[in-house]
Amino acid sequence: MKISRRDLLKLSAGAAALAALPLRAEETLTLWGPPVTPTVLLAVAAQQGAARKIRPFKVEAWKSPDQLRAGLINKTIEISIVPSYVAANLRAQGQKVVLYNIMTTGLLVLLGKDKAIASIKELDGQKIVMPFKNDMPDLVLQILAAKAGLDLKDKLTYTATPPEAVMLFLQKDFPVAQLPEPLVSAALLQGKKLQVPVQRGLRLDTAWNEAFGTKNGMAQAGLMVSEAFLKEQGEFLTALQQDLQDAVAWVAAHPAEAAQLASAYMPAPLPALEQSFPHSGLCALRTSEIGEEILLFLKELHRLNPKVVGGTQPDASLFG
Repeated sequence: MKISRRDLLKLSAGAAALAALPLRAEETLTLWGPPVTPTVLLAVAAQQGAARKIRPFKVEAWKSPDQLRAGLINKTIEISIVPSYVAANLRAQGQKVVLYNIMTTGLLVLLGKDKAIASIKELDGQKIVMPFKNDMPDLVLQILAAKAGLDLKDKLTYTATPPEAVMLFLQKDFPVAQLPEPLVSAALLQGKKLQVPVQRGLRLDTAWNEAFGTKNGMAQAGLMVSEAFLKEQGEFLTALQQDLQDAVAWVAAHPAEAAQLASAYMPAPLPALEQSFPHSGLCALRTSEIGEEILLFLKELHRLNPKVVGGTQPDASLFG
């Protein structure tokens, strides 16, 4: 899930349109998400939840930051899953948006060849391939490495997309890859086909808890809504929040059926999707209830690179 700083500046104009968007209760609402595992929770809610009886809705996946930006500008996107720092950045620019909940506490996993990586310190001296330089995966790993006393800057190779990182990891001399789900599970399956001994290792949300004494991993992504939507569609959002909590449990109990739903929104084989759910940090946590941990996460991002969160340290006004 990548949003560059340039994309964030462009998104600001779209967020202004989002904040002013008139609510059209008579029309079917579209809830948007990226092509990664948390979007399956929206899909489950759309099929099984109570919120759809208050206001009918469907689910779509945006494929790129450009599509998300365009949707905000042309008023076709009212509510979407975004990386948490996107909401913080836009609010810092004066846009009237809030982060309503957190829907994944961490999608990032370390993969190793021959042996599983069990701690950040085991990365010392290792060549690592990963997607998205200077975005969430890179920033989180830098923070955790610094906390462990490591300097990885000469050991990191970046790719433009997660599939490219998978290819380099499996085909070249990289002992470690950092990837998001469901690409982690897809890489494990592809490794078996290619007879490459790939091992699932440390989840970065686990590493975050250990490094910072938190309980809920990283506040990686959640629903962003406008203040106007929060005020005028409170009943719908309250019902949707319960639906998403129920969806977390349903996905855990029905991974094969959940994979079928998820396949409409993310390009990964069904077996990879099914295997990815237990490792995706799926949740539906209200930001107001875990605010201290979210602010700690965003504070560390701000400390590393203030521009990521809009130049100022976020505060509790971010939470819906």
